[in-house]
Amino acid sequence: MADIHKEIYSEVESSSDGKKIKFKGKEWEDYEGQILEATQRKFLDEIENVYSETYRAIDDLMDDGLIDETFRDTLLQYVNNRNSKYWDATDFF
Repeated sequence: MADIHKEIYSEVESSSDGKKIKFKGKEWEDYEGQILEATQRKFLDEIENVYSETYRAIDDLMDDGLIDETFRDTLLQYVNNRNSKYWDATDFF
């Protein structure tokens, strides 16, 4: 996994020249908007990586006979429930 903290911090630090960066409703094509886009891209890419690796692990567990279909489906349901910070097993099966 990428070090998101380091990547985002470095992105802003390298462009700041020691000055505070402010966003005053400028166009997205300005550098401040580009920083926001880069941050969003890093964030979404990292989420995609987490999902991909999780799905791969679940598939491998199923293929190796370590989980049954019901447990696989429960895991997938849990993973796909993005907006839930807290999970209760009774929410699914």
